[in-house]
Amino acid sequence: MDFLQAEYVADWLRTWGIGAYLISIALSVVVSVIGIIPSIFLTTANVMVFGWTPGFFVSWIGEILGAAVSFVLYQKGVLKLEEKLLTPKRKQWFKRIQYMSHLRQFSAVLLARVAPFMPSALVTFMCVITDIRFTLYMLATAIGKAPSIFLESVTGYGVSVLDERLVTIILFLLIIIFFVFFRPKKFRSK
Repeated sequence: MDFLQAEYVADWLRTWGIGAYLISIALSVVVSVIGIIPSIFLTTANVMVFGWTPGFFVSWIGEILGAAVSFVLYQKGVLKLEEKLLTPKRKQWFKRIQYMSHLRQFSAVLLARVAPFMPSALVTFMCVITDIRFTLYMLATAIGKAPSIFLESVTGYGVSVLDERLVTIILFLLIIIFFVFFRPKKFRSK
């Protein structure tokens, strides 16, 4: 399983020269579609090869494109399996999500995407079954994947390499985002 090791992938990407950017993004799409392979090895390899900021953005773009391709492909396959796999009770649960406001649907997808190490395929599968709008799904994915990929980058690359101020600023922004979208009921205005 050397191909899932960041060092191996980083060495392999380096052999592609400038084409490594596109190869890495294509790999991210494949990892997203397969759905069972964690992407942290690729995020770490991207940071090792391209540097922290470009590596982060290559990973982020790859994850977003992978989410879009996965959504479309899963939609074609899931709709056929839906009748066979879902019991009437589970269908009711998914119907409740379908009838949520767009803001609540967006918030649910965003929360699932912000969680690092959350299987992307599971989030995408749930979104397809609940029939969430593609644009809503993509917006929540694009915003939610940024902190998740940041945490994967930090985990893979090591916190000691990053500037402490950058980590503090990003964590502060994440807390603000959390309270804007998911503030507890006691803090909401009536």
